[in-house]
Amino acid sequence: MDPRRIWFDPPHLRWGRVFATVLIASTLLGLWVAQRRGLFDEPQNRVVVAAGAAASGVLPRGERNAVPEAAATAAAAPPAKAASSVELICGLGAVSFDPGDEKQAEQAAHEAFDKLQAHRERVLPGWLEEMKSSADEQVQAGAWFLEAREALAKQAEATNKAEALDSLDELARLAERSRDPLPYALAFQACELFQRVATASACSALRVEAWAERDPGNAFPWLVAASRQGVTAQRRSQYIENAIAAGEMRGTWGAMHGVLTKAAPANEAPLDRSVRFFEAMAADSVVAVPQSIVVDHCSDTALRQGARRQQCERLAAFLTDKGDSYLFAGVGNGIGRRLGWSEDRLARHKAEQEAFIGALPPDILGAGCDGLARAEAYFADVARYGERGALRQRQQAER
Repeated sequence: MDPRRIWFDPPHLRWGRVFATVLIASTLLGLWVAQRRGLFDEPQNRVVVAAGAAASGVLPRGERNAVPEAAATAAAAPPAKAASSVELICGLGAVSFDPGDEKQAEQAAHEAFDKLQAHRERVLPGWLEEMKSSADEQVQAGAWFLEAREALAKQAEATNKAEALDSLDELARLAERSRDPLPYALAFQACELFQRVATASACSALRVEAWAERDPGNAFPWLVAASRQGVTAQRRSQYIENAIAAGEMRGTWGAMHGVLTKAAPANEAPLDRSVRFFEAMAADSVVAVPQSIVVDHCSDTALRQGARRQQCERLAAFLTDKGDSYLFAGVGNGIGRRLGWSEDRLARHKAEQEAFIGALPPDILGAGCDGLARAEAYFADVARYGERGALRQRQQAER
């Protein structure tokens, strides 16, 4: 399956099921973690879903039929609060509903999300224009990336494709003249992600070697390049060798939270903060995952080849040990399972993952502005230390 089909083919995005469960259960991050746990055993399909599930803040109307199933699942879990009145999203105020009543919970979730989405559509265009004029290259790059993504998500409207191409061109040109690795990371991945529907001319000038030069010692550029469509098996193998030799794996998960935080005004309104949080999480999810082609490189068939098997063994160990997120570690663990790693080895990695996951705040959303503040603090740590590093910092602080 082509991961980009999740973006551009009906029914487009799968935010409805995710978001309804989040609101009712008051655990957006908990749901996200549960989805990531599924990566540990079946990396190929789950990676594709993870990349697309949070690809946009837009809730497709066609996803409404999927919400009751999620609501039923959420209602079966103990609610974060026993109170009948709760603020689902910071800035919208408290709403009252019976969390045990599936229809009430579903309605409350839809109404809250519709209000958040309506506010997003009002404020986002102005934010992007302000960000473009920032002196900070990361903020500029974030604006061009978000604008391209927004236009392409609405590509059914006749005028948006040209706008998306212009935004991609601007992002690619900014990446070329900047020495900061983040603009290059956003541009490189956006050009690949959107090429099926829009090929911007400036994208052709981007090279993985130039990205790696801006971010030395990081395996992420090489693995993203290895995941591109049309790369020969020989070149993909060389990119993976470069990744393993890089020494560490620092993805872009959490980066857009830092970018949008820098762009926010002081004393920002609570509902604006909520919009920024969701926008950052959506943008990060689009670009944070190397595509499933890397997993295919280590498929059961490929592992029958001696040289490929040796390389995949080293790749699995590298991702499991050096990746800065549990997504990378989970992919490595999944490849290791195919390689026949011992149950003890697999269990040790899984136990580590679950121990760190257990350190996450249990009510990161659905607890109003207090929950949003916890979410913002957590992702600030993720942007600084990586996901695994952020959780280690929190565990150490509790000792």
